[in-house]
Amino acid sequence: MGNSSSAASLPYTIEPTPLHKLSNQWQLHEGRRKSDSSPVSVFKLSKSSLLSTTGLPQVPHGENLLHAALHHFRKSKTLVHPQILRVEATLDTDDPDGTKSAAAGGGAASTGGMATGVGDLIIVTEPVMPLLAYLEDGGPGGAAGATAPQQLSQDGLAWGLHNLIHALSFLHNNAKLSHGNLCLGSVYVTPGGDFKLGNFSLLSGIPLQQHFRDCDADVCPHDYRSPERLKRDYDAVADCAPHVLDSYGLGILIEEMFRMPLAGGRVPNKLTKAIARLKTPNVKMRPRVLPLLRCPIFDVALVKFMETMDGLAAKPVEEKISFFQGVPDLLQRGVVDVRTAGRYKLLPELVRSVETICAGGPQALAQDVNRREIMVVIPPLFLIVEYLTSSDEQGNIEFFQSQVIPLLITLFTINDRGVRGALLARLPSLTPHIPVATLNAQIFEPMCSGFSDTSAPLRELTLKSTLALVPHLNSTSLEKMTRYLIRLQGDNEASIRTNTIIFVGKVVGVLGDNQRQRLILPAFTRAMKDEFTPCRLAALKAVLQCKDYFDPRNLAKDVLPLVCPHLMDNVGEVRVEAMRVVEDFVLVLKEECERMSAEEGGSMAHLETTTTDNTSTPIAPAPSSGGWAMSGLGSWAMGGIMSTTKADADSGPTTTSTSAADTMPETTTTAIPTQPQAADNDGWSDDDHDDDNDNFGNNSTPVPPPSWMENPEAKKNTLTNKVPGFSSPSSTEDDFFSSFDKPAVTATAKIGGVGKTSSSGAKGRLVVPTPAAGSASSSASKKTLAERRAEFEKRKALRQQQLQAQKEGKAK
Repeated sequence: MGNSSSAASLPYTIEPTPLHKLSNQWQLHEGRRKSDSSPVSVFKLSKSSLLSTTGLPQVPHGENLLHAALHHFRKSKTLVHPQILRVEATLDTDDPDGTKSAAAGGGAASTGGMATGVGDLIIVTEPVMPLLAYLEDGGPGGAAGATAPQQLSQDGLAWGLHNLIHALSFLHNNAKLSHGNLCLGSVYVTPGGDFKLGNFSLLSGIPLQQHFRDCDADVCPHDYRSPERLKRDYDAVADCAPHVLDSYGLGILIEEMFRMPLAGGRVPNKLTKAIARLKTPNVKMRPRVLPLLRCPIFDVALVKFMETMDGLAAKPVEEKISFFQGVPDLLQRGVVDVRTAGRYKLLPELVRSVETICAGGPQALAQDVNRREIMVVIPPLFLIVEYLTSSDEQGNIEFFQSQVIPLLITLFTINDRGVRGALLARLPSLTPHIPVATLNAQIFEPMCSGFSDTSAPLRELTLKSTLALVPHLNSTSLEKMTRYLIRLQGDNEASIRTNTIIFVGKVVGVLGDNQRQRLILPAFTRAMKDEFTPCRLAALKAVLQCKDYFDPRNLAKDVLPLVCPHLMDNVGEVRVEAMRVVEDFVLVLKEECERMSAEEGGSMAHLETTTTDNTSTPIAPAPSSGGWAMSGLGSWAMGGIMSTTKADADSGPTTTSTSAADTMPETTTTAIPTQPQAADNDGWSDDDHDDDNDNFGNNSTPVPPPSWMENPEAKKNTLTNKVPGFSSPSSTEDDFFSSFDKPAVTATAKIGGVGKTSSSGAKGRLVVPTPAAGSASSSASKKTLAERRAEFEKRKALRQQQLQAQKEGKAK
């Protein structure tokens, strides 16, 4: 479309697709400034769409429309007023330097040199939308989505009408010009809800210029033309004031605005008489537009708010403070639409006030008036921020991050408790929308000063506000926060200590393993010893929340010893909570014990299987007489280690004290038959350990002999073919061991003097002949365990009879 290379030279990016197609072939595009990406509106008109290169009209009256477009292109740059559409840049791609237009000198004739061009007319303005689209679509500030659609819509239109009256008054009284084309297509609405006057295609002084007479019928809508214009009686206004043409058009415009469905569908009664006067056919009776502002429709809170905002920068500080104090109420009641006036008009003023004060440095902040101004700025600021962060409208979050976050960073640098407290109270709702890097470096870092502030309420508020920040903090910030938590546990304020332990219970899952282990157990230990009852109660509840971060061993060794004393706490509520904690932890430990037992059961089953396999193998040949002597001593030694109850399970009733003779039945109570070898070794072989194991608890696992018995030298010194002398039942344990050093007895195996003994043998001594090689071991290997056990019991009973007989003989 035209010379795109010339359009690219503008410091703006222009979207190729138009947002709106306007009257007279103009198109409205969205654009952005290249330097800061701020939005703009771009009006484009292709000359070739109106007039061909040969000068023939492409549309009816195309030449007049092109002349009117060129007239608007030139005049829009020369008019500057707050209620007139602000033009930032213009470009005629057929005349980028403007030399042709300057040489032509303006006027209708000046279009001759450009009429045959094929380029574009480009006008860059502040961001706006057509009034017609605003009314039809329920744009920002309209009835759609408002708290009270009917009232807000009429108040918003009243404010827009207020803007148009001021713009027309400027043209009529200051510029001495008549707009001439006042209609819905000549009014635009900013994002802040302001109405801006544009489309100066018929702008002319009085008397009316020739271009007005030529283009009037083709440019201005029929309904907006006054009776004299319809008659083309332009001389009727030659001696009139410039307002006479626009007054009539304004009356028509007001009717159309308020009759739109979103505007209520009817003209307010307050404007009925005023509209009738504006539309009077008598040129001399049409009033000026400025006195219309005295109409009661403009006596509303929104209009007064907007008027104050426009002149706020020039007002004294006290008036600004008084104004800002009343703004939150207007925002909450919906009088001021946060989407429009709040975001695009109020917020910039709030930012400007804070930046101006902070630019003065500590000296400016030390002044009470500046401090009070910042304090009244914060409430409306956060009401707007709340809308930006909660609304799903496109661009709100980007706007928050670009406009609000820098202001928050500035506010956190202010060393004032009132300002800091106001920020902390509202910080949790903003945290998810603040970039993590900014939050850690520029928000949390200055915020930490509140942990050590001398004001207890500020320390407590800092702690509560930090809770929302924890999921977004990096490891460095978490480490710093952990140190402050440890410090706060020793705070003088009991409520701060209580809130600290509650805080620990809530954030423990976010901490790293090292930070968690260093913090939670010492924190709970200190809190449970606190004299403040709510602190102890909070610690018990917090430790229950954190049970998943303790392993069962820590629960048993470290945590339960902390909790159990509180079962006897003086406060019933603490006792109840402590009991709940103990019961919960005991269940955890019980499950762990059952798991461990199940694992041990599997291991024991495997071990039993292995033992069974080992006992089913052939038994090795029995050792010589030295071997059975040693194995008998081993059995006695193992029997002395184990419990007396278990040792006597199969040997009769137990006694309170047991002598050395009573504790070694396997060694001294065995009856030796007259047949040598096999019978003697069967009761004393190493296989008797199985009997010993059965007697001590029926443990299927073989008990290994003491380690000293494995010493080869000990075996060498104790192995012999003779059994040492037997001491009386009253002999001590030392006598038993010393009997190995006494002379051996040589005789046949007889008991209690029944048989004959050798000359050196004492009465009652026992001599066991040396067994034949291989015979005893062969016989033992063929007997089963049950047979050996039965034989052992017989020998045991026989030996007891022998001992009884000896006692009776001594008694006689």
